[in-house]
Amino acid sequence: MLKFIKKTIALLWAKRHIQSAQEFKDNAVAQQEQLLLSLVKTAEKTLFGRVHQFEKIHSVEDFQQRVPIADYEDLKPYIEKVKRGQANILWTGTPEYFAKTSGTTSGANISPSPKKECPTKSQQHSPPYSIIW
Repeated sequence: MLKFIKKTIALLWAKRHIQSAQEFKDNAVAQQEQLLLSLVKTAEKTLFGRVHQFEKIHSVEDFQQRVPIADYEDLKPYIEKVKRGQANILWTGTPEYFAKTSGTTSGANISPSPKKECPTKSQQHSPPYSIIW
């Protein structure tokens, strides 16, 4: 009897998981646009958001028109401000840590990262992370 109950619960869980995955797949573009606009709304009051008029972004097309493709050198002035301790520059607040990237195209770079993205202790000394606290 216990085996039957476990099997039934597992089957119900699997069906729900498959249904959820299918819903995501069927609505992936809309969900990605919703996520982008949510991030833009969150960053609206940052320096980067003000410079690129995030308050006027209401679609992917708006984002593409207002935010040019940028490389590290384009973002470096913002990153320097963040490194000096200024808040609300590229993202809300100040980063929890800075990560040193491998810099495959232009040498090593420093990337500010919020606490949410902070690697676990076991990841801190393993590639690709090289933490600068």
